[in-house]
Amino acid sequence: MRSPAFISNRRAVLAVAVSTFLPLAGIRAASLMETMDAEVSSLYEKSKDAIVRVHAQAAPVFGAPFGSRLRVGTGFFIDGEGRFVTAATLVEGAASCWIEWRGQRINARLLGTDPNTNLALLQVDVAKCVGEGNPT
Repeated sequence: MRSPAFISNRRAVLAVAVSTFLPLAGIRAASLMETMDAEVSSLYEKSKDAIVRVHAQAAPVFGAPFGSRLRVGTGFFIDGEGRFVTAATLVEGAASCWIEWRGQRINARLLGTDPNTNLALLQVDVAKCVGEGNPT
């Protein structure tokens, strides 16, 4: 008859421990999530001007029901010379490419692609990106 009482005491101790430490873990998790959110927001604010929307227009195909194909994706500047990286599949077969950056359309030139890593390197005229004297 003592075994059930011993088991009940164990359960009571476990219940007290869980009810004491579980809310603390929840507070820690919430605090960790707030910290991570602040870090991600800070990182975004620091690097948002390096991110661009990339457009790639394929040449019209005779007989195609929808005319020319437009693909849209993202890319990011990798240096102050106007070079940026995007997905190679985005610009594959494109007749023209351009970016949207700070509300303006800027033509881009394809420098090369690497199908193994699905990366494409493009470049824009850096003078068009500097704007207010801030390098890319």
